[in-house]
Amino acid sequence: MGAQQGGKAIWQVPLAFLSAMILGGMFGMTGLGEYSMMDQAVAVTVLVLGLMVATTARMSVPAGMLLVSIFALFHGYAHGAEMPAASSSLLYAAGFVFATTILQVMGISLGLFARNRNSLNLIRYGGWVIAVSGIYLVATT
Repeated sequence: MGAQQGGKAIWQVPLAFLSAMILGGMFGMTGLGEYSMMDQAVAVTVLVLGLMVATTARMSVPAGMLLVSIFALFHGYAHGAEMPAASSSLLYAAGFVFATTILQVMGISLGLFARNRNSLNLIRYGGWVIAVSGIYLVATT
């Protein structure tokens, strides 16, 4: 999403996601909130973000940051709530933040590669792949 928008969104949107995911992870680790529908919420976020990329939906950078932050709370909460009891919360959180950062860097790199090649269709196809993955997740959770 950030790579599609360009400019400062390339780093602001992913940073907003990571920040909110950490907060959600802390909520999940402490058991604050309700977990029963979290997997479904995460699945819906994958579907919605995939559709937004696939359809090249545009929104302001602050609105995009807000949207991904809300979605990231769900993702972080799910990670935190699923932490094994014997794990170090700091190491566990570092692991899911690191993995998410790698995924974001890969997505941004692919998005910028496609933009530099004037191949916005490549980005849109990637969005459809993500959206179909979201449909699968919604159907199986």
